[in-house]
Amino acid sequence: MNASPDVRTGCVLGHLLLVGLLAFAVFVMHTVGRFAVNPEDPSQVVATTAEGVARSTDGGATFGSGEGAGMEYLSWGSPGALFGVDFTGALSSSSDGGATWKKTATVPGGQPQALTAVDERHILAATQDGIYESQDAGKT
Repeated sequence: MNASPDVRTGCVLGHLLLVGLLAFAVFVMHTVGRFAVNPEDPSQVVATTAEGVARSTDGGATFGSGEGAGMEYLSWGSPGALFGVDFTGALSSSSDGGATWKKTATVPGGQPQALTAVDERHILAATQDGIYESQDAGKT
């Protein structure tokens, strides 16, 4: 049984669309890693990139160039408390939406695997060796 030209064209176009979407996903994964959204202002988004932290003020529709600290994971605990951890475990905080960073501590236990800021003081960091908790904005 032979398919009609319309069905064959639809299959080819569907395949091309799938290939295009996969290529775009690979491009995005290599360009932008992880995101964090300001909990009180969803127009403010930060993302990890190979060049540093990229910031958006339009809900992620566009991003500025990545700059500054190179973070592996980002988490926004409150509007004035953005946290990031780099691949060495250095934990930093930003009170200005990622424009500037201040190192607060080093998370023990190997390479970071995840970061969650519950609020401006309560932070959880998962590493290769376990989960670490701080109740004082990363000071201990």
